[in-house]
Amino acid sequence: MSLLLPNLDDKEFSRIVEEARLLIPAASPEWTDHNVHDPGITFVELFAWLAEIAHYRLNRTSVASYERFFSLMGVTTQPAQGAEVSVPFEFNPLAEALLIPASTKMRAIGLEGLLFETLRDQYLTKVTVSRVVTQASGREIVQTTAEKNEVGHYEAFGASPQIGDFLRLEFEDWFEEPRAQFQITLFEDDLPPRQPLSLKAQGFEPSATVRWEYRNDGPGETQEQWTELNVIEDGTLGLSRTGDLIFKPPTETDAGTHKALRAVLTGGTFEIPPRIVSIRTNTVRARQVETVVNEDLGLGLGTADQLVRLKKYPLLINTQIDDGPFQVGEVLDWEALVGRLRDADVLYDSPLRETIHYLLDKLNSIAGATIDLSELDPTDRLMTQQYELAVAFDTLLNDSDLYNRSKFSSVNTPQEFKESGRCQNKSTIRQFNRLLLQLVFPDLFVSDRFELQVGLPAERTEDEVRSWHSWSRVDDFLKSGPDDYHYVLDEETGTVLFGNGLNGKVPQTSEFIRARFYRYSQSEQGNIKAGHQWVLDLLPPNTTISKQINPTAAVGGRRKETIDETKIRTREVFRKERAVLTGSDFEALALNTPGLRVARAKVIPNFNPKFPCLQLPGEVTLIVEPQPPPRAAFPDATPVGPSDGFLRTIQNLIENRRIVTTNIHVIGPTYVEVNVSGRVFLKKRASESDVSQSLNRALSQFLDPVFGGPDGKGWPFGRSIFPSEISQQLVKVDGVDYVTKIAVNGLEPGKALAMPYNGLPTTGKHSIVTVTFEARGSDANSAQQDNGCV
Repeated sequence: MSLLLPNLDDKEFSRIVEEARLLIPAASPEWTDHNVHDPGITFVELFAWLAEIAHYRLNRTSVASYERFFSLMGVTTQPAQGAEVSVPFEFNPLAEALLIPASTKMRAIGLEGLLFETLRDQYLTKVTVSRVVTQASGREIVQTTAEKNEVGHYEAFGASPQIGDFLRLEFEDWFEEPRAQFQITLFEDDLPPRQPLSLKAQGFEPSATVRWEYRNDGPGETQEQWTELNVIEDGTLGLSRTGDLIFKPPTETDAGTHKALRAVLTGGTFEIPPRIVSIRTNTVRARQVETVVNEDLGLGLGTADQLVRLKKYPLLINTQIDDGPFQVGEVLDWEALVGRLRDADVLYDSPLRETIHYLLDKLNSIAGATIDLSELDPTDRLMTQQYELAVAFDTLLNDSDLYNRSKFSSVNTPQEFKESGRCQNKSTIRQFNRLLLQLVFPDLFVSDRFELQVGLPAERTEDEVRSWHSWSRVDDFLKSGPDDYHYVLDEETGTVLFGNGLNGKVPQTSEFIRARFYRYSQSEQGNIKAGHQWVLDLLPPNTTISKQINPTAAVGGRRKETIDETKIRTREVFRKERAVLTGSDFEALALNTPGLRVARAKVIPNFNPKFPCLQLPGEVTLIVEPQPPPRAAFPDATPVGPSDGFLRTIQNLIENRRIVTTNIHVIGPTYVEVNVSGRVFLKKRASESDVSQSLNRALSQFLDPVFGGPDGKGWPFGRSIFPSEISQQLVKVDGVDYVTKIAVNGLEPGKALAMPYNGLPTTGKHSIVTVTFEARGSDANSAQQDNGCV
């Protein structure tokens, strides 16, 4: 229950004045005129008015105060987000490969006003998957047609994956692009949801390790030769989720005459065997966002507080700098960038000129030779020069020594990035270096931000350096001087406010104002259903791409979170994102581990599995049980304990939250096979075969470690198996009259089976003797004797 907030605004103006007037005789007896014409009463009313305003503000916390408080607690309002969708395209197999840069526009037919843009650079290729083969337990299964059958999916490594099993992909043609990729879609419709996992998340370790290889044996060789593939990014995380495999393809000579790849299971175990829906090349992922470039906002007025409005709003602003790979589509105009690198002496003044020379020297050292800064070839479908430059920039982002205070004196670098110790991890280094590039070329490196320029339009791109000046966004003009190029942006309404000449510079009447670029998203409206046909914009001539439909809906679009929604969310954030103290904290954290499906978790305090007979304060053992494979898909699957990667992932998560004096041990359950024996006496006219099947089914359900147990919510860890409870389950079966001599694992009838502290039962081979009503009637004395033994 939340605390009741006091009402601080409980006195009106008239009441404050009256209470002050009543205090005058006691404080100043000589003051006798208390009428409104008295100057003293005027001051009393003035102070009452100010006090009422103060009470009103204290009783109503402003949005800015909430945001400042939440920022101190590490919570910020969630920004707007564009919906994302995956669309497979059929590329003309007679055409050459084609690079689709990031931010290439896509649109659904019939929804032309709802633009999407590709998320990353991708090559459309003429290569397609022609055949898929699973090699499981020495048996080869051709899986290609499994995509079209009633099931709609197939096991990547069979129903019981073993080390050495593999999934082989055979292709028509071979990859000629410098980077190739295909999407693997897993079937997870019959599985419970799990917490989403970012590809960059730290601490996640796949349950099984998968090595990708390519076949490189020649035509005369009789034995297959496989070589490890140069994988750039495995978005599937070892076939544990749907994602893209991005790799550097070997040349056709290296690959030999057999154009094939394979994924080999090299270690670990899958808790749930991966099932594949499809493997497709040319699957493009896009986000519902529109990049607006060079929008004219009119002329300056030369007056204070000029206000201009963008044509499209709300804006999609993300202050978090990306640490991902550098994209060709990240540069708004490659021709302009090449020209500025080549002609820095002409276009720039010192010290920015020296900064660009420094960056060019760095790029040349990375490329190993002088970078070609000649004119770009507009007919190059692979955009070879842009791609090579993008690779060089991507390598530059990893340079921990890129920042040099003297070399970057021309740019205003945020202080938090320059503090010692901030650039120690790879992610922060890449973010900082990407920020440096954006500060040097603010109008060319596009991202989820707003770039405003004021100046005179130029006919040539090279002249824009001197013609236009980029202004900086501030929250307010309190710290702005008369010569500061500052503006205030309201991203929700798309309004831009300039200063008054004293606090912030004023655009003059001879100057034009333009939005160099910004991004606009329609948030929830982008969450469109599956089944729309899509087209790609701005394709080169003689390029054929078949219109395809999105097999799944676009999801993830949302508007910016309101402060009231943040208040509600913070309750959950403060409850979860804290140091774990109680046993329920450990269990809740384990059950919500990102990327895993944890069925149950149990904490044993003061316990170390290495010393089970001792009570050790500060030692905490956490038993976790993974979600089992669905019975409908894997009817014969036996319980599989958690893999080492599964346990380490949970351990890594808890290690970041535990108290320093606590030692955490994460283990899996010990499965004990339970074999039940006994005699079951049937009712009159009961079918012996039907009852036998029902008895086995009842035992399997009762002894199920996840869904069984006395309450049907899973068998408690370490709980003994009591024959009396088994008898209760068996007598519930239709056709059963009574049961006798129920024994477990060869023990005496009626004696409980003790389980280890982390033990869970699994159903075994049962020996249940059924006695029909007719057979029981011929041996009544024996039946009565058995009946007394229940």
